[in-house]
Amino acid sequence: MVNKHALHFTGHLSGNKVLDFGCGPTIKGVISASKWYNEIYLSDYTPKCREEVQKWLDRDSDAFNWQPYLAEYSKLEGYVHLQSM
Repeated sequence: MVNKHALHFTGHLSGNKVLDFGCGPTIKGVISASKWYNEIYLSDYTPKCREEVQKWLDRDSDAFNWQPYLAEYSKLEGYVHLQSM
């Protein structure tokens, strides 16, 4: 996560849209892109992987808890006083 943060923080990567091919059942690969892109698209061949990401988007109670990852990235961005999401 730190490497991706550093890459985006340099300003070399930014734009309107980013597409993550083969994201798997995770958003971890695009957390660092959220500040630098207006739209993020996740794609995976496996329906089960897409379902896991959709559960998180829908705030399903069975969805994986990404809060620790989001909080860690937020610290890298300098946001230290966060409320629970």
